[in-house]
Amino acid sequence: MKNLYQIFIDEDFNEDGNLVRAIEPAVGKFEGQEVLVFDVDGFDAHESIMRAELHFYLRRRDAFSSRRSRQIRAKSICVNEYCRQQTLKKIRTSGDEEYKVIWDATKSVFDSYHLDAKQAVFRITREHSKMRPYSEMIRKSTPFLVIYSKVNHTLDTKQVIQQTEQTKRKRRDLGNEDLREYYTYNSIPLDNDEREPMRRKSGKKNSLSEEMSSEDVWQGFGEETSREERERKANEELANDVRVVLLQNKNRCHKEGTLVSLKHFGWDKFVMEPRTIETSFCKGKCAKPMLASGKASNHAMLQSLFAAEPVCCAPTNLKSLNFLYRDEKGRTVIRNYSKMLIGSCSCL
Repeated sequence: MKNLYQIFIDEDFNEDGNLVRAIEPAVGKFEGQEVLVFDVDGFDAHESIMRAELHFYLRRRDAFSSRRSRQIRAKSICVNEYCRQQTLKKIRTSGDEEYKVIWDATKSVFDSYHLDAKQAVFRITREHSKMRPYSEMIRKSTPFLVIYSKVNHTLDTKQVIQQTEQTKRKRRDLGNEDLREYYTYNSIPLDNDEREPMRRKSGKKNSLSEEMSSEDVWQGFGEETSREERERKANEELANDVRVVLLQNKNRCHKEGTLVSLKHFGWDKFVMEPRTIETSFCKGKCAKPMLASGKASNHAMLQSLFAAEPVCCAPTNLKSLNFLYRDEKGRTVIRNYSKMLIGSCSCL
């Protein structure tokens, strides 16, 4: 499952579904013969099963003998009158999976799910040879059932609001009022260290030239210059000021965030991967007009030329968030939440 989890991370998408379960078997008996019993209970009502596989590891001597590996068979066992037994078809494997036999169990699991059966039952046999006891088989060959499903992971806003209110109440009970603020994506910088522009009593903003000239001790001496000339010189001086350049880079549209350890929530007891989650957001402002050298979209560059709404600093690339964990029944599960992590930010 860890290899499959890595594939989810590398490809950021899986056409077989966004939910994968690996179910370990128990030994049972049907008509006096041992069988493998897999618990398929507890699936989501709106879940769509896409594919199922029965995995079985070969002993080393069987792996190097193609004849012995071909003798191994798997059959689904029908436990009610509405289905029938069927021999599973092998799926070809290569590379690192040469010691493994995989059977296609999609139809068997699909029938069990839609017939409201709580279990999927299989029997593994070998032609012209008796199989060892199933308890020993489980210990040495570790058979398991992998089920790929598709489920809607869209957040329920009502449920999120309800859980948020419950969390706030718990924090108030603990005396912790320092709650984090929500971040919004806009063109206004989120820094608090920027000073408010100076205002006259009438409420109008002072121009940049008036702010500069108010501190000029030589004001009123020498040649008189026009207002446009004074503002041009002031802008040139500001453009060459290192402090202004650094401030502009700081306030430019970019991604910020921190790594949150799942241990803080107590999730490390059942979540195997990841250990941390990146909580990021887009921050900064977009220049007006925008430069072609940036990563802004054509729409943002055109919008910045006109007297329109401010261009937004927002995510341009969203990645999936994948969890590898054990559920309440002890089954290993991979869940894929699409578009949960910010990959990059830009002006849109």
